[in-house]
Amino acid sequence: MTWFDEEMAALTAIARQLGVPVAVHTGAADGCKQAVRCGARSLEHA
Repeated sequence: MTWFDEEMAALTAIARQLGVPVAVHTGAADGCKQAVRCGARSLEHA
């Protein structure tokens, strides 16, 4: 699945408000960069 930056940012912002960490399952360099940029706390299988 591909996420738009706006979707990923909204997801991580809501998770942050709820105190829930976000883990992203990705192996693609662009997906890793996007997740880190948007505030993901963990990259799985990167």
